Amino acid sequence: AGHKAVVVTGPGDGDGKTTTAANLAISLAQSGKRVLLLDCDYRGTKQQELFRLGRLGDSLKSVLLNDVDLRVAVRTCEVANLFLLPAGRGPVDGTELLTRAKFKDLVAEMKAKYEYVLLDAPPTTAEKEMKALAEQADGVVLVVRGGADARGRAAAATSEVARAGSRVLGAVVTAAPARAPAPAPAEQTPTAV
Repeated sequence: AGHKAVVVTGPGDGDGKTTTAANLAISLAQSGKRVLLLDCDYRGTKQQELFRLGRLGDSLKSVLLNDVDLRVAVRTCEVANLFLLPAGRGPVDGTELLTRAKFKDLVAEMKAKYEYVLLDAPPTTAEKEMKALAEQADGVVLVVRGGADARGRAAAATSEVARAGSRVLGAVVTAAPARAPAPAPAEQTPTAV
């Protein structure tokens, strides 16, 4: 309760953070909450592709660099109550954008307009970007790909989140390896008496 702005991140690429952020945003919107999904990962801008927003239109980049009004840049989609602000295309230094004072003001404005603001973030290893996002958010949802190394990766990411000045509110394990089926009971052959 009380968590209006939440960063969704993971220890590396391929953990499923973008899909998890989108699914969480959709679930919250379908429950009747006004949700803004903000793509802050300039390593791929996958939310724009996931929601089929097309190449044209304003973005977080244009709001921060070109003084485009937030109301103009935010997009709607097929899900009622869900609003999107894509990262933007083209070369950009994500650290430079997210550490601007204007980004802080923008997040405050978003928190006033929406019940939830979900920030799809770069991996936790992007220290400066994580710090900038952590300063504006109420906490982090950590997304970790399952597997033999999941526990160690989650522990390292949790430490990186703490160094950024935030805390993990919860964790999601994606693509967990299937459990091996339990062995069938050994057949017992009747013994002759």
